[in-house]
Amino acid sequence: MTKENESRRILLFVAVASRGQGEKIATYCAACSAKIRLVALGRGTASQEILNYLGLGDTEKDVVLCTASRPCAQKMLQGMREKFCMEKPGRGIAFTVPVSSVVGRVS
Repeated sequence: MTKENESRRILLFVAVASRGQGEKIATYCAACSAKIRLVALGRGTASQEILNYLGLGDTEKDVVLCTASRPCAQKMLQGMREKFCMEKPGRGIAFTVPVSSVVGRVS
């Protein structure tokens, strides 16, 4: 795959963070040119005993889903580390998934 084609690939960007952070993350993703943004309410299923053992608190989360080109998704992942401190335990997680069966283009 050429470099140009690789940069036009569509990725699904997923971020899971504490309740109340979703809109801030979606706003950041919009500033990075993410095309489609969805914030959904999530709830974990772990027992309180497991949460206490892992040092985690609330199980209510915001789940942010966006579509983006590879360069845009890489910028968003960097922002999750820098602006939202997701490299620290308990702050959230962000990742991308390649989308191969979508027709369209990302500018």
